[in-house]
Order: sequence, then structure tokens, then C-alpha cells
Amino acid sequence: MKLHALSVTSLLLLCVPFQDVQGQQKKDQQSFGVYSSYVDKTYATALIASLKEISDDIPVVLFDSLETATQSEADVLVIAMPRRGEKYSEDLLDALKHKKVIAIDYGAAQLFEHLGLEIKDGACAHFGNQAINIVMNQNQFLKVDSGQPAITPYANPSPGDNFGVYAPEKSNLAYATDVIARLENDPAYTPLIRQGNYVLSGLSCHPKTWSDDYHKLFQSIAFTLLQSKSVPFGSLRRQATPPGEFQLSLDKAFQKEGLSSRELYFCFKKPTKFSAQVTHNGSNSVMLFFTGEKDQLHLTRRDAKKGVPLTITVQITEKDLEQIGDAHWTLSVTNFDRNNSAECLLKVDYDPSAMAKTEDN
Repeated sequence: MKLHALSVTSLLLLCVPFQDVQGQQKKDQQSFGVYSSYVDKTYATALIASLKEISDDIPVVLFDSLETATQSEADVLVIAMPRRGEKYSEDLLDALKHKKVIAIDYGAAQLFEHLGLEIKDGACAHFGNQAINIVMNQNQFLKVDSGQPAITPYANPSPGDNFGVYAPEKSNLAYATDVIARLENDPAYTPLIRQGNYVLSGLSCHPKTWSDDYHKLFQSIAFTLLQSKSVPFGSLRRQATPPGEFQLSLDKAFQKEGLSSRELYFCFKKPTKFSAQVTHNGSNSVMLFFTGEKDQLHLTRRDAKKGVPLTITVQITEKDLEQIGDAHWTLSVTNFDRNNSAECLLKVDYDPSAMAKTEDN
């Protein structure tokens, strides 16, 4: 359906036909649950008020702890948590793997990292209290087209740790997820992104400052997630990369168009020595980065100026394979030069018999 001529309000009403499903809501007794770790208790009450506007037939329950929320019968949890250095029990994380979740603020993004999701704190950049607009991205989640009028999320200035996930249009992450909206002034970053049963919001200012249009968008996301079919939990499956040489052309850094970083994914079924070397020209700042997608195993970063080759060598052990489980290893090559593109030759070497083949979702 083409919606270019519709207003934002009309778009959101079409995305979420509340009246058509109220009978089903009452019958199924689906519900929202809210947990907020903000000291300001009005943050949670404002979220609850927004969720209650969706339908009188959908209960909204407030929980006083994350543990209680994850063990509840609520179908969709809305979790709001500012930055924190907390570790979580395996029982709590296992319970969250069976939930649908809308996560707000950086602490919730950190929680997503512990879960093993790719929409997480490590993929984010912060833009603080800047006045921002967002634009809807064509996506299958809300079933909307791009080209809608920009939305101003906040009606009033407010302090907050706003951030966006780096997911340029041509990136692997953008292909593998639903980018719901992008920053108008920097489309490479998305403050609203969905992976399976999980939505991450980097728009963390107090809900009392939200504009009417953003309230409607939040309600659309919440209701659509409630109605969506739950999918099995798991990190996104990637096509494993074999050993070999790869020619990479990287665009200038921080451009609204183009791709300045490339990622390759690996999965091993037995211990092996892994090495990656990149030679490059054209750019004055190139990074080679390697890590396991779970617990940041063997996280290694190398940076170089003016064409100096970069090398990472890691011994993948049996203990590493047990710890990482079904998650992948990621190798990325990034150009940080704003003025020059980069031509890179990447050489990857490991025992070919150690490669575990995977398929994209």
C-alpha cells in the first residue's frame, strides 16, 4: 500500500487498527508489562498512561523488579533503564528469551547485549540532548513505506541519553533487521529498530516530553508487537565466511549515503587458529575489529594510519566454543577517514575443516 499522501496521524492509525481487534484482545487477555529503573517514578506512570490509551481491553501491569517482570504472564514487556553496569542471572536472561520486549534507554541496550542480540549498546552512538527529527523507514514490521513526513519526537526540550544504532541502508544489520525509523540528519543511525521479538528505542527522554505524533508511533510499535507472531529466540543467523581473500571498497566515513564499514561472520565447530590481515590505501584511518557476539570473547581492535597493514591473530579454543554456543564471531573493517575512501585487501586464514556452515534467516 502506498501511503505517501497520508498524514502522520493517518499513517499510524492505519498501522494499528485498534477497533478491529478489541474483541480479540478481550478474549485472549493479552497484556503489557512495564518495568522502569528510573528514580523518577513518573517515567513508568507516563509509559503506562500511553499504553492504556491503546485499548481499554488490554491490561497494563507495573512491576517493581526486572525479575518479577520477566517471570510474569505479560505478553509484551516495556523496559526502561538508564545506563548501568549490572550483570544478570542466566535464569533472568532465559526468561527474557521467551518474551516480546520494547527496550528504552542505554541500560536496556546493555541488557540486549547480555541477551546476545545485535541491536545492543555496542552498536550505538550517542547524540545526547540534540533536537532531532526522525523519518519512517520502509519496513515489514509496521508495513509502511518510506517518504512519510518527519516526526519530531519531543514536544519540549528534555535531558536524556538519546542514541541510535549504526545500521546504514546497505549494511548487513539493516538487511537482517527491521529499521523502523532513521535520524533525519544522519540516516545511517536508527533510534528505533527491531530484531525478532525485540524492539530497541534510543529515544530515552521522559515520556511526558513526547510529542503527540511520537506517542502514536510508540503505541503503534507496542500494539503491533503485541499482535505479531512470536518467533524463536536466537542471534541472527549469518552465512559463515570461509578462509580466503576479500576485496573491500569502503566509502568515506560519516556520510549520509554509502558504507564505510564491512562485516564478515564466522562460526567454528572445532578449535582453530584464526588470523586476519588487511592492507589498505587511500584512507588515513582504518580499523580492524574482531569479537565474539557473546561476552565479547577475544575482543581485539587494531587501528592504523597511512596504509600501515593491520593484523589480528586469535586462538579459538574448545572453551571459547562452549562459551559462545550458537553465536557468531564478527570481523569488521572500518574507514574512519571523512575525506577519503579506502580500498582494502582482507586476507582471512583458519583451518577450513573448522568452519561450521550456517544459513541466513
